[in-house]
Amino acid sequence: MPRVKKYNSEEQKREGNRISAKAYHERNKACINAKRREKHAQKRAKVLECLAHNELKPWRASVKAKPIMTSKTNPDDELMKHAIQRANNEFRHLKFMTDSLGPSYIMTICRHVCEDLMGGGKQADAKRVIDYHLDRLEKTNECLKEAQGTIDQVNLPGGNTASQNIEQMLVEVREVLLWLDEVAEYAAEGGPVLVRKVREKGLMFQEEL
Repeated sequence: MPRVKKYNSEEQKREGNRISAKAYHERNKACINAKRREKHAQKRAKVLECLAHNELKPWRASVKAKPIMTSKTNPDDELMKHAIQRANNEFRHLKFMTDSLGPSYIMTICRHVCEDLMGGGKQADAKRVIDYHLDRLEKTNECLKEAQGTIDQVNLPGGNTASQNIEQMLVEVREVLLWLDEVAEYAAEGGPVLVRKVREKGLMFQEEL
């Protein structure tokens, strides 16, 4: 007898993912925030180091190392490289389009939705805007999970590190999905409800601002 389907519609699946992501965030909130702060500090230190290096030697040009070409290639190795490249490209593009997946991205969506709803806009239009952003995040989430599954399947040296890097990407995407799901939940109750929550700073993403 086949397993009973857990979700019978996309709405049920999205609601299940939202509940799961929310529970995960609550359990690991301190760890997630610590990792984000650590990553931000590392990026800032790297930028400052590059700036200092360029000031000391402005004439030095960066030279890219030429890839070593081999006559024989391992199919699994090529598969893993392709998966890593695809995950990095997808995540980089998403961060470029969403202000580095920061809370300001969700704040911008909130502002537009609030203005539309309070200005006499239709509830369906606001939902369409939020669904557009949710769909983009969920597609990237699925792409990253697929790449991670490929890397875990080939099980080559270096794959564990690559899988952990993608897991960190997934954590960031899931956190933003959780923030946006909460906005969608209050927007469905009406513009005044969402505006009140924003003014009271009662939304999860506002804790990061």
